Order: sequence, then C-alpha cells, then structure tokens
Amino acid sequence: MRVRTRGTVTAVAIALAGMIAHGAAAQGPVGADPHFNFPLGSLPDTCWQAPKGAACIRASVAYLDRARAKLGQPPYDLPRNFVSLTAPEQALVLTNLDRILYRLAPIPGLTASLDRAASAGVRAQTDPAPGNGWYAFTSNWAGGYPNIVLAYEGWMYDDGLGSGNLDCTPNHRAGCWGHRHDILWRFDPHGALAMGAAAHTADGGRSGYAMLLEQVRPGERLAYTYRWRQAVRAGARG
Repeated sequence: MRVRTRGTVTAVAIALAGMIAHGAAAQGPVGADPHFNFPLGSLPDTCWQAPKGAACIRASVAYLDRARAKLGQPPYDLPRNFVSLTAPEQALVLTNLDRILYRLAPIPGLTASLDRAASAGVRAQTDPAPGNGWYAFTSNWAGGYPNIVLAYEGWMYDDGLGSGNLDCTPNHRAGCWGHRHDILWRFDPHGALAMGAAAHTADGGRSGYAMLLEQVRPGERLAYTYRWRQAVRAGARG
C-alpha cells in the first residue's frame, strides 16, 4: 500500500477491513459522515521526542476535541488516568465514548487474544483479523502516527476524500469514512462484544496501530483484560 505524506505528519497509510459476518442481520454503521476532513496540523515538538508522554497525549486529545467541536459535539469526557493507560486501553476508551455518543452499545472490554491479533496486524502492516469463534468483526490499521490517539483521530475525523485513507478515491468512494464506520458499527444483539488494539513498531521500523471489534457466537464467554467499567469508575462519561 502506498504511503502519502500530508501536512506535518507522515501518517497516512490507513487501511480498513469492512464488516465480515456469518448470517448477520440488521448490521451497519450509524451516524452521518462528516462533510469534510479534520487533518492534523503542527504538533508540539514533544510529540516527536516523547509521543506517549503526557504533553503529547493531551495535545492529541485536543485535536479530537477540536474535531468534535466542529461537528457540534461535546469534548471527550475522559477518565482521570487516561494519560497513563496503555495504548489499547486508550483506544477502547475513545471508541466507547464515540459509540455511546451515537447511541451504540459500548464494547465491554479488551481481550488478550484480540490484542494479539491486532499486534499481528501491526507487524504485517495490514488490517487484523480475529481467530476462531467470531460471529462478526470490523478492523482498522494505520501507520506513521506518533501515538494511537492521533491514529484514532485519522480513523474518525480525517478519513474522507483527499485524506490518507487509501481506500477512498474519486473512483472508489465506497471506502470513504470506512474506518469511522468500523468504529461506529451497529452489531446485532446476539453474541458478546470485545475489542483488541495494538501500537508498536512494525516490521521495517515504522510505527503502526491496529484495532478490531469482534462479536463472538451467542453463548460464548469472554475473559476481559481491561473493562470499560474500569474507565467509568475512573471518570469516563459517555
């Protein structure tokens, strides 16, 4: 996949895997797509020196809040410990705050198996896929961003025509806002939901990020390693 450079962030090889389901019904993305992209501007120097540090994470969240404000939406009401959370935990929090905003069920938590699947996607620089036992899933991948918060900004707010979304072109508009659709996917009411995410250096030394949402077959139990309710206890408000 080609890499395109935009603005001051070399962060634009973005791929997505659409919904894959066995017999799924009444599923699909919710909410209207933004009418324009919200590209990143200049980042503070700390984002290149300490991309996972508190200063850069707060600056990254400010981009998210700015994009929401332009859509007439409230800022992200994050848990008090958001800066100290792991990248997968941060991705879960952001995903659920957006899902709740659009009246979708939050993802109950992360699982170790889906985190490993996301990590495999990062290493291969492609959309991750879960192992056996899934009923439906969506997934996203991005490369080149300083941290997962900025990768998430690309998925949610800079994903239309003219963005770094390489699945969105004038001749293939069906892929536009596809990463956003994967986050705001309405699953059917049968089967538990889980999420996995990863952020690390991919093969070749390039920073990579991946996430996937999975619905397991009805009746299957999941072992969560980090739960949404922990974020709520720490102050997250949807």
